[in-house]
Amino acid sequence: MGQVFRSSKHSHEVCIKRAKSHATGLAESTGKKFGANQLLVLDILLQDHKAISAYEIVERIARIADRIQPVQVYRALDVLLKLGLVHRLESKNAYVACSDHEKCETPQFLHCSSCEQVAELPARPFLK
Repeated sequence: MGQVFRSSKHSHEVCIKRAKSHATGLAESTGKKFGANQLLVLDILLQDHKAISAYEIVERIARIADRIQPVQVYRALDVLLKLGLVHRLESKNAYVACSDHEKCETPQFLHCSSCEQVAELPARPFLK
């Protein structure tokens, strides 16, 4: 199966560019435009491969922009979830940006309790 979690040599900028490119293409193909809150929430979730709660998203946004209310974050997350750009980890009540849009078909998630990274794996290897 190879390495599941990202190494210290991982080029995260590539992940961010790929995810933003996918989001832009998705918006163009569906004729939808992302609102400011949706873009902020997506940017926060793309910062690393960790799952964070909606309230942590609110706090991170407050560090870089005007504070927004939790309900606004939940609305933005709802749109991003429906578009498949974000996943909800129900066991942690947290959210993570989709890391592999080509293989994103009912993914499985592994969460490292020491580094807090979340690895997204396709469900197929586990369903055989």
